[in-house]
Order: sequence, then C-alpha cells, then structure tokens
Amino acid sequence: MSTDVLGVVSHDNYVTFQTSSIQSVRFYLSGYTISDGQPWGGISDGQVDGGRQGIVVRAGRHKTSDCAQWFISVVEGGGMIATANGTAFHTDSEPRELNFAIFGTMRFILNNGTFFTFRDLAIGQGNSANGDNNWWIGSRLGTRRSGTSLDYQVLSEDKLGRIYVDLGNFDASEGISYFKFRA
Repeated sequence: MSTDVLGVVSHDNYVTFQTSSIQSVRFYLSGYTISDGQPWGGISDGQVDGGRQGIVVRAGRHKTSDCAQWFISVVEGGGMIATANGTAFHTDSEPRELNFAIFGTMRFILNNGTFFTFRDLAIGQGNSANGDNNWWIGSRLGTRRSGTSLDYQVLSEDKLGRIYVDLGNFDASEGISYFKFRA
C-alpha cells in the first residue's frame, strides 16, 4: 500500500485461484477502468500470494457507478457473478458500483499440461453490503447458472469447450478472493 501527496492510497488487490492443480496463470490485459482520481499501477500475474497462482491489481479503491457500467458494457449481456462476504454470495445480477475493473484474456496451464483460455474476461472489485471488498467476474461468453456459478465457454487445448466457474471464499482481512474452476 502506498499513499501519494493528496492522501490517495494504492493497494495490492489479490485475486487468487484455490487449487493445487494450476501450474501457471497469465492475464493479457486489453483494457481497464478505475475511478477518477485513483492511482493505477497495472497488474501482475503468476505466483502472487503464498505460492498461489493469481493476479495482483495495483490500484486505488473508490467505488463509482462509472466503473460498474464499464464492466457491464464489456460483458455485453453475458453472465457475471460475485462474492459477497466470507460465506455468502452476491445475489445482484450485475454490479452497481466498482472500484476498478480489468478486461482481457486469462490462460491457465494445469500441472498435467492441459490449458484453458478464458477470452473476453472481465474482473472487477466492488464492495459487498457489509462494506468488505468483493470481486465480480463476467464475460459475454458466460451464462450465470445460479447465484454462485457461471457456465463459461473456454478454449481447452485449442478445442472449444465449457467450464463451470464456482465462487469460493472471500477473506476481507487479507483482501483475497478465491475462484474455483472445474471442468
């Protein structure tokens, strides 16, 4: 965390993937949005937190409807889901306000050499009803199956397939969310 002369704080915001079967994660950034006046330090991917694979977004946190509208626009009517707090899941169909959002292609390589490519993927950070930071994930290639899962069209070894994205825990004290992926 760093603070500039105006008192605006930049945070390391972690999205990690809770599975030992992921060898590596790459996120190819195509675009992003952040609330006016907030710092942007970019993203990094790979091993980011205690050996977990994921993404770190270095950015300020100030929620606005503009960021949420950008997220909704890049999802283009596709599916989206979000964490709400430690044990519950967000019930809204789309975010009202977000601190920032990123858009691009994410690629997982599993320990067995299999890979999954998530195209047109949006990830955004907002706040749940209790004020904790939460994460949204969505894509025009996804369909929301329930409050906690997204049916997502992916490329696996250059073959078009489907994968289900299930949300796991959100630990507000550490600023980490878990997304569980299963075929």
